[in-house]
Amino acid sequence: FFFGFVQSQFYPPLYAYVTSILALAMPVDVAFKVVLAFALLATPVSFYYFARSFGFGRGNSAAIMFLMFCMLFTIRGFGGDFSSTMNVGLVANALALPLFFFYVGSLQRGLWREKYLAPSALLAIIILTHALTAVAAGIVALGFAAASPVKKNAAAVLKHILLASLLAAFWLVPAVAKAGEANIIPLGTVEKDLTFIAASCLIVLGLHLAGGGKFSPLKNFVLLLLAFSIVGGTLLQLPTHYYRFEMFVYLLAPLAAFCFLR
Repeated sequence: FFFGFVQSQFYPPLYAYVTSILALAMPVDVAFKVVLAFALLATPVSFYYFARSFGFGRGNSAAIMFLMFCMLFTIRGFGGDFSSTMNVGLVANALALPLFFFYVGSLQRGLWREKYLAPSALLAIIILTHALTAVAAGIVALGFAAASPVKKNAAAVLKHILLASLLAAFWLVPAVAKAGEANIIPLGTVEKDLTFIAASCLIVLGLHLAGGGKFSPLKNFVLLLLAFSIVGGTLLQLPTHYYRFEMFVYLLAPLAAFCFLR
C-alpha cells in the first residue's frame, strides 16, 4: 500500500497504469516518483487555472494559488495534503487533486457553451484515478446543473456525465457490479465536525456576497457535499471516508475570501 501499488482488485488503476507505461523506459521506482512529481508540480497550476476560470485577474489568481498551495502544508490528514502524500502514501489522491481543479475550471469555461468534451475526458480520468475524488467531481457537476436556469444547460451536464461514464466504463461497470464485495472500513465522520460545518457556511456566505451567478455552482457544490456527508454518514451509514471530502471545501476558502473582499 505504501509503495503505491493497486490496493484490492477494483481500486482505480490510472496511477499504476501510467507508472507501468513509464517503467518500459526507466526503472519502476523512478517511474513511480516521476508520476508523483508531475502531480505535485501540476497542483499549483491547477489552482491558478481554477481561479482564472472564475474571472479573477492574473495577480489575484496568483495570490489565490499561493494561499491554496500553502494550505496543503498546514492542513493535515484529509488526503491531498503533503502530509498524507509523503507520510501515508496517498499518491492517487495527490494525482486526483489537480485533476479535480482543472475539471472544475473546464466546466466553468466550456459547459454553458456545450463544449463538454474536455470536462468529460477529465472526469473520466478522475474516475480512473481516485474514487472519492470522482464522487466529489460528480457532486460538482450536479452543482453546475442546479445552478443553471435553463433546462438545456442542465441537459448538457447530464450528457457530460454520461460521456465521462462511457469513457471510463471498462473499469466503472465492473467496479459498480462488484461493489457489494468491497470491504470498505468507514473512517471519520463529519456530522459532528463543527469546523467543517462552520467553514462550509462561511465559504458559501463569501461566495454569495460576491454576487453574480458564476459562483453559484461552487455554492451548490459546498452545500451538496456537506449534505451528502451528513446524510450518508448519519442516516444511510454508507461505508466511506467522509473526512476526505473536507479538503475540497477548505481549498475554496482563499477564493471565497477574495470574493468577499472584492
